[in-house]
Amino acid sequence: MTKYLFRRLMQSALLLVLVVTAVFLIFQVMPGDITTMIIDPETPPEARQALIERLGLDRPVHERLVIYLGQLARGDLGSAFPTATFRGGRPVTEIIIERLPRTIILFVAVVVLNYLIGFLLGRQIAWRRGTAGEFVPTAIGVVLHNTFTPVAGLVLLWLFSLQFRLFPFGGWQDFAIWRPFIERGLTSNDVFVPMIFSATFMTLWALLVFRATARMERRSIRRAARALGVVVCAAGAALWWERTGLMPLAFDVVHHMALPVLTLVLIGFASPMLVMRDSMLESMREDFVLTARAKGLSQRAVRNHHVARTALLPIATSFALSVALVVDGAVITETLFSWPGMGHALLRAVGEKNYPVAMGVVLTAGVAVLTAHLIVDLLYALIDPRVRHA
Repeated sequence: MTKYLFRRLMQSALLLVLVVTAVFLIFQVMPGDITTMIIDPETPPEARQALIERLGLDRPVHERLVIYLGQLARGDLGSAFPTATFRGGRPVTEIIIERLPRTIILFVAVVVLNYLIGFLLGRQIAWRRGTAGEFVPTAIGVVLHNTFTPVAGLVLLWLFSLQFRLFPFGGWQDFAIWRPFIERGLTSNDVFVPMIFSATFMTLWALLVFRATARMERRSIRRAARALGVVVCAAGAALWWERTGLMPLAFDVVHHMALPVLTLVLIGFASPMLVMRDSMLESMREDFVLTARAKGLSQRAVRNHHVARTALLPIATSFALSVALVVDGAVITETLFSWPGMGHALLRAVGEKNYPVAMGVVLTAGVAVLTAHLIVDLLYALIDPRVRHA
């Protein structure tokens, strides 16, 4: 396992360098003059030339690439060009630290809900193959999955924001609620980071409770134990947030992110659902399923503890691949709902040819994708005992 982990880490590092190099060169050959985006046309020639030299834009492309890779090796992502969105030439690391938690809380919620709903529905429709219980969820999921994201988002904005006024039209905060906290020096990360930790803890707790109660025979006792476990965890989290005094801000963030999450979940749950369905149908034909039934196990035990566990392998792979789609989804969704996260920063950076920021966002996304793939590879051995890493 140690040799495998070291080999994968080396492969990931090499792949990341290649990705960074390719993206860097793409930005260099983009049409247009970068200096016109970051330098006022009325700037005197001497000041203009001094700024170009300070930013390193007067050097050859290959030299700039070597300098950039050297900065990355030291953990330095450079500074943003002083454009309209990123005024003052802030360090790219500072921009990412500010915006990354906003993207994490939004898209982790989407991915977890997509795969939770997809796993549960896929397991059910595979077990009810050939009935209306399979056809209806499959048809609805396929129709929603093929809906263009901006169209779905605009329809939901019109319905729930303009007509029913249930959710805000965009953004991530109500300034009237945040004003007293901002005046005390509070930043968005003082709310988003605890929200990420709270969501992670509650998810792990729920998984632990469901795992501990999975083998309870009586359905009523099992459901009561699970409900009690979830209620205890939610009450503990609510008490902690109330004691910190940040409860109104957390609710405000959840209120603003509800509509983009709803949009992406409606569009995205069909993919894991269909993957789970196909994987379940494949596993149901295996010999170990016939053996489990021959032992007299209940249908629920065969489905949940034998078929569904084996079917999790394609779902795990699909989950890792879904991380790569976060950047693509973030660009569209964060722009549509005015959510100032990583995707919003990437779109603005590309539009303003602010390639230090764009490179920083792409690098962060690349690290996330490679890490997700590595974690899934290591988890294979836990999901399926037949898988072992040499």
